[in-house]
Amino acid sequence: MTTTLSNGTAAHEDLPTVCRRINSKLTAFLSKPPTTDRLRSVQEHTRISLLAIAKALEVYGLDHIALSFNGGKDCLVLLILLLAVLDEYFTLGAQKPTTEFTASEVYPNTPESLVTASTYPSLSSSTERTDPSLEKENENTPPAQSNSNGIPNGISNGVPTPHKIHTVYIHSSHPFAEVDEFVAQCVKSYHLDLLRYDEKGGMKHAFQVYLSQNPKVKAIFVGTRRTDPHGGNLKHFDLTDGGWPGFMRCHPVIDWCYGDVWGVSLDALFLSSLRSRH
Repeated sequence: MTTTLSNGTAAHEDLPTVCRRINSKLTAFLSKPPTTDRLRSVQEHTRISLLAIAKALEVYGLDHIALSFNGGKDCLVLLILLLAVLDEYFTLGAQKPTTEFTASEVYPNTPESLVTASTYPSLSSSTERTDPSLEKENENTPPAQSNSNGIPNGISNGVPTPHKIHTVYIHSSHPFAEVDEFVAQCVKSYHLDLLRYDEKGGMKHAFQVYLSQNPKVKAIFVGTRRTDPHGGNLKHFDLTDGGWPGFMRCHPVIDWCYGDVWGVSLDALFLSSLRSRH
């Protein structure tokens, strides 16, 4: 029997199936004639965001990427876009396992010059961790959960299950219960391998701990927009600086405006759940 969640997601869907469903909706949206300036704006920004995400996957691969997710509207838009690109990523891997995933081949109609970078993404970029002792710091990192058969996530009947999305949730010391519930629903719906960290020591410290405990992560998707604090000079790819732990910050929705997120994008990206939360 299929259990349907409040956002319309079937609970039993594996990650590739979720990605296929989301990508189908997004592809249909992008094929619509741009009858208004708002629709044209969202479509243009969506295409660039998809290319930026694809470029991150091309350079780093899914194993070296994480998503910073707090349940907010910008992060949810980013998550939906990531799921759409992952459909292309998984599909190419299944059809042509020896073929390298490249952003320009997946999205050939969007010029790569539209994706900006203060430092071009590269696995060889400096990602030095500042304090190895943080690896043992006692943060709110839940133990590995098990499925209904008591088998740890990632294994089913001895066979590896599809990849989950590395996700970091940095929350306030007293997060709203509704936000936590929504994040928990997203974890189940979208196969997020989520670790929680309290921001009581500051965002910089929380990321230090996360990266020390997850040294494979080289790049993190962040839902920052240009109108956010400190967002004015950011590009799609920016290495951290100013004493922050070293990683590539990926800002796929940096050029989205408030109206893009709240306007056509809500229906177009199937984000109706946002309306019930705000």
